[in-house]
Amino acid sequence: MVVGVRDDGGLDVTVEELVERLSDEVRVVIFHGDNRFAAGILDEIKRFMDGQKTWNNIRHVNLGLLPSSSSAWENACNMVDKRFGGWVHVHENVDVQDIDKKRDEIVVELGKLWRDSQGDRIPVEHAVAECRHVEEVKTYAPGVMHCVFDIELLSPGIES
Repeated sequence: MVVGVRDDGGLDVTVEELVERLSDEVRVVIFHGDNRFAAGILDEIKRFMDGQKTWNNIRHVNLGLLPSSSSAWENACNMVDKRFGGWVHVHENVDVQDIDKKRDEIVVELGKLWRDSQGDRIPVEHAVAECRHVEEVKTYAPGVMHCVFDIELLSPGIES
């Protein structure tokens, strides 16, 4: 199912209409628009669904924005399930000599954002971000690699 997101962050259908269209057959909902609004839209849908339908926890967020997805990292951390943790797949164009440095920067920043997203729910030392894999997808330009950094966001009691 594809749902349009307007420039003001509103949907091209009401939240009520969207929820009514959801069924067990709908496995994926694509929100076509600016992902800066994603966390707020999902919070609104979740509040509306409370008690009506089962909410499936968000465990994977794919940030395919190029040349950098950094503007979406905070939203991604806000969307991943706080109790179980999950994965953020960060797409970045990186100087081939700086891939390890970029990996470390992403882990530090996503770790901070993940801890911030937890609020007072858990001690900050229990919310951890770890890079599990870096995929060098293809060269984007001479000396520039399109990489995907697979970052696992861990919560207390969750083992990778």
